[in-house]
Amino acid sequence: MKVRHLNISIVVALSAVFTISGCATNKRAPTAQEQAMALQMQQAFMQRIQNGNMALAQMRQPITQAATQAPASETNSLTEAELLQAINEFPPAESKQAITLERDGLKIGTQMYLDAEGEIVTFAANKATGDVTYLVAKPGAVYDIKYIRAGSTHEPILLATATKGRGTWSVKTVTGKALSGNSLLPTSKGVVMARSSSGFIYEPGSAIKSFATPKDYHIADFQNGDIASTGYILLEKDPIESRSNNAAVQLFQLASSLAKTVTLSEDSDYALMNWRDGRLTTFVKGIHGKNVADGGNNCRVQSKSVGLRKCESLNFREALYEPSGMRNHTHYFWGIHWFNTPEGPFAIAQEERSRKVTMTNLATGKKAILLEDILAFTNFEASQSPEGVIRISATSRLITPNVIPDALAKFKLSVAQQENPSLN
Repeated sequence: MKVRHLNISIVVALSAVFTISGCATNKRAPTAQEQAMALQMQQAFMQRIQNGNMALAQMRQPITQAATQAPASETNSLTEAELLQAINEFPPAESKQAITLERDGLKIGTQMYLDAEGEIVTFAANKATGDVTYLVAKPGAVYDIKYIRAGSTHEPILLATATKGRGTWSVKTVTGKALSGNSLLPTSKGVVMARSSSGFIYEPGSAIKSFATPKDYHIADFQNGDIASTGYILLEKDPIESRSNNAAVQLFQLASSLAKTVTLSEDSDYALMNWRDGRLTTFVKGIHGKNVADGGNNCRVQSKSVGLRKCESLNFREALYEPSGMRNHTHYFWGIHWFNTPEGPFAIAQEERSRKVTMTNLATGKKAILLEDILAFTNFEASQSPEGVIRISATSRLITPNVIPDALAKFKLSVAQQENPSLN
């Protein structure tokens, strides 16, 4: 039937072409418009013949061959080397700009950065180089993972596409690599796929790397530091009921946790791990305060001991903010920061129920208390300028804000005074 239709089309096209040319032969020379029309019809006629030949060839191919061919959409369009080259072609930023998280998404300098394809729901950035990887929400629980360089006018580059299920994620990179797990975290140059006790790191141009978390720890859902440039990832203690199958051990751990609540002491429920060598730096910061906002669907109890809930339908940032739009300052995301500096990676943390603000050299393990207040700090902020200077601001209930304009300078002085008390 298709061949017969093709033959009829050929006859019609030939008749039209010959009618124009015949008319020109018997009566007058064709006009320029008629000649152009004849040429267009001849070209269309030849294209129909070529298409028909291709269709006939496909019809004659064995069915088994068609079944084994991958659809064109599944063919990898880029190699890892080509993708890395595209990223490297981004010029250095014309000027370094602040990169900050706002409730509405990503802010570069003084302006919000928007993506025409959808809402930017989360991102990670290397503030020294301007490398940024972000997720764009699309219909049907699908997310595009894109790379940009802050301050550059280049268009973003698509790295991968992610699909979110109920408690699961799957990622397919533009180079054909696949990852799956329970939680997806961007880094400044790629993504981390987290599972219950392991993680997988993808960066363009490199093989997928993997690491395991220590016993009783899992990868935290929120990261307030760049995993790629620092080499560190935040871990969270497993809920008490999942750390042991022994009921007596569970009861003891629960009683210990309740006792610390009464005495205002705190567990070390968070740690930064060097994912390359497994070194761990713990913080005296409990799991309390990270409860998500009300109103989500498909909510389930995450930890019975402290009443934590997790809701599938909530967006990436709802746990970080109060319904009023203010920050949920009790959430661990705002309480543990880490930055890369010319002198190595450093962590800034609120510890011991927010009564202390500490700074830790993650490479050496040296720690200093930069601020301390018995009543606890209610508002805490640690940020890094485009030039790399770390600034700390913390406010207690009774005094004006404490501001440390250069935290690294104060850290060095505090460590020197610890090692040599005569400097006090």
